[in-house]
Amino acid sequence: MIKLEKGPEPQILTDHADEWLEELMEALAIGTKKADYLKSRYRHRDIKVALIEETFAKCAYCESKILHTSFGDIEHVIPKSKDLKYSFMWKNLTLACDVCNTRKAEFDPSEDEVIDPYTTDPDEHLAFSGTMVFSKGTELGKQTKTIMGLNRAELLERRKERLESLVSIIEDLLNPRLPVAARKAIFADFKSVELARSTPYSAMANAFARQQEDLIDAVLDHRG
Repeated sequence: MIKLEKGPEPQILTDHADEWLEELMEALAIGTKKADYLKSRYRHRDIKVALIEETFAKCAYCESKILHTSFGDIEHVIPKSKDLKYSFMWKNLTLACDVCNTRKAEFDPSEDEVIDPYTTDPDEHLAFSGTMVFSKGTELGKQTKTIMGLNRAELLERRKERLESLVSIIEDLLNPRLPVAARKAIFADFKSVELARSTPYSAMANAFARQQEDLIDAVLDHRG
């Protein structure tokens, strides 16, 4: 999980969020079947596209590139069941994989039950040892790890594949048969591409890179 920044509100929400909320409340009050349709208006294509951009097409919680395997779910950070006003509120919408969306369910970041990556830096609460996530001693970190299943088997397998590719790059950096200039070029690419926030499991990748800093600095030798 990484810290996320909210992008510009889609025009469709700017123009219609209040109207949609009013219509939904009226439909629920009289109990019409139309309410089911009105509840789902937050799934508008323009909203989905904006969320894909601001999350780098990754799940806001587990960092999987969800569009590789599914359409992804629009997730309400604060559950809309808490208050209808959250149904079409731009700052309350994000993108999640179906597993994380299901696991988060009614857990509420505003009550410190799970991390909201838009308002709280996950790095303050979560750390990595290899592919495993653990809490940095905070209850919020522990709850988030458990509630979201951040060490579930399929995530560990995907992170393992990602970590193996990072290890392969580090091994190239440590190869004494390569000139220092070539290794510096590899490292520059490693930082700009492999550690980018847009890559899957970038929190793990950056944690791994930080753990190798002293070794890399010693091998590359800035005087070379």
